[in-house]
Amino acid sequence: MFYFDAHCHILPLKQMERSVTGGVSYFICNATKPDDWQSVIDLAQQVEGVYPCIGVHPWFIDELSGDWMIQMQLLLEKYPSLMIGEIGLDGTRPHLTKQAEIFETCLKLARQYKRAVHIHGYKAWVNILNILVCFPDISCLFHRFSGSEVQARYLSKMVNAYFSVMTSKPLRYLPADRVLIESDSPDGLHKPIRVIELAERLGLNWEQLDYNFCSFIGRTMPFKGLPPQMNKG
Repeated sequence: MFYFDAHCHILPLKQMERSVTGGVSYFICNATKPDDWQSVIDLAQQVEGVYPCIGVHPWFIDELSGDWMIQMQLLLEKYPSLMIGEIGLDGTRPHLTKQAEIFETCLKLARQYKRAVHIHGYKAWVNILNILVCFPDISCLFHRFSGSEVQARYLSKMVNAYFSVMTSKPLRYLPADRVLIESDSPDGLHKPIRVIELAERLGLNWEQLDYNFCSFIGRTMPFKGLPPQMNKG
């Protein structure tokens, strides 16, 4: 059995090392804008077990340069282990049409390079569902999932859909084999090591969580802990 954090952000190296010492073996670390992309990649090269993601969070779309897509494409070509995240839509933020354009662009790159995506969704689930229906083959992790039961059931029909949680509410209607646990550090639990106590508090079984994590990661890249049947994707 191992512990993981399915969704966090860039943290000081010493804090990541303390989490490793505390027992967390794997981290999926998300960037939010191009200025963070290299930092996430560097962290993955410094800390074993970090899976890096590069993306454009809907909160930061106004900070994009004109060549951001080319920059992302070059990094995806250079680093086969890169995933795409954090991307998505936020209905409480302006320029939803522009958000959707950027989201779709990232999804097209994910399809082209066969990478998993980490999705931020908030009060824009109808828009997200309408876009994702065109990308049924992409592995998706819906981070800090806040959708409704109906939306969860619809998304669960997607073969490659997973959900990372921080509260018990969505657990009532999420498939047990699609659930992951996250810290959303530094904004959420502040320290990745706290996912261990969070899972216990939510009554989640770590063996099942480990299986789910291996299944999600194994769909898009090798994972040394995968049981043989999972490695087939």
